Amino acid sequence: MKLKKVVFISLGLIVLFCFSFSAVLAAEFKFAKEGGNITVSSGEAVKNLYAAGNIISIDGEVQKDLYAAGNIVTVGGSVEDNVCAAGGTVVIKNNVGGNVHAAGGSIVIEGNIAEDLFLAGGNILISKSASVKGDLIIGGGTVDIQCPVAGNVLIGGGEVTINNKVGGFVKIKAEKIRIGESAEIEKDLKYTSPEEAEIHENAKIAGAIDFSQKPIKGVSKPYATGAIFEILSVLFFLKILISMATGLVLIYFFKNIIKTAATEGMDNVWGSLGLGFAVLILTPVVGIILAVTLIGVYLTGLLSVAYVLLVMLSSVIANIIFGSWLIKVTKKKNTYSIRWQEVVVGVIVLKIIWLVPFVGWLICFIFMLISLGAMSKLIQKSITKAQLV
Repeated sequence: MKLKKVVFISLGLIVLFCFSFSAVLAAEFKFAKEGGNITVSSGEAVKNLYAAGNIISIDGEVQKDLYAAGNIVTVGGSVEDNVCAAGGTVVIKNNVGGNVHAAGGSIVIEGNIAEDLFLAGGNILISKSASVKGDLIIGGGTVDIQCPVAGNVLIGGGEVTINNKVGGFVKIKAEKIRIGESAEIEKDLKYTSPEEAEIHENAKIAGAIDFSQKPIKGVSKPYATGAIFEILSVLFFLKILISMATGLVLIYFFKNIIKTAATEGMDNVWGSLGLGFAVLILTPVVGIILAVTLIGVYLTGLLSVAYVLLVMLSSVIANIIFGSWLIKVTKKKNTYSIRWQEVVVGVIVLKIIWLVPFVGWLICFIFMLISLGAMSKLIQKSITKAQLV
């Protein structure tokens, strides 16, 4: 897949999120600690839900959008709008009022999907109890479609089975294709495969059948690549959500500190950049030197924990500082503001910049160093002030 296409698809995901962000402040964020589980019980209702954990069970009603990532993701309750899910196993048992984007090792769809369904995975089953009112787009290994699809069907996979009504055209690239007894395709069937499809004698195909015989090596490498990209896109999307959630929490509790860091960092860019670089490089060196002595081993442990936390914190605050600086420059303001707008703009724009080849990561790294330098200076001032007192 060309880099340009990758960038545009990723940007498309971000743009879709921007249009839906008006509801984020009213959303629920459920991020479990390592190994933790997330549960929304039956009878419980939430609006927008953003969840990440080991086992995610959503049995309650989601009144707007659902974004979930975990080892096992099970959606037993209805979702009024869209679903975006990634996991080892993803199961959607109930109805979804919008689109569904899902990526996983195994995916099972049992509910009614009101709009389009996009899936990428190893084993994909869309059961007879399900239905798709829009288009169906799949990249996978084993794909079994037993439900009616109102729109078009586009599939790339290893083994593909269609055994219900399709209101649009069907286009498939796969190693093995089966058109079952209950299949009814109202438009053309176009497929590429090493061998002719197994079309049951009772299957109905209203349009033309276009067969292109070509070998598809290595379990459809292009489609495997596409599936991996879908998973990475979802994870990238969730990373944006987590960064925003963390940023919003930080400015809620530490607004003045972050505003001071933004002012310090951007008013003295080179100083903050240099200090940040020094802290990033020299802290591990100091830790190694301290580890030579017995007492220093314990100090090294404490220093390592503090170092990791500071770097992680600085990476998040870098988004806020960037957003504050960008809004200040574009709106020609005299001071740096720290609001939810700065968090949203900073996270989205800086993540977009990160996608730019060669220079993107460098720009993000520079702002992380500026943030690290500014935070280090604030910590230094706090320690000095405490000593004087």
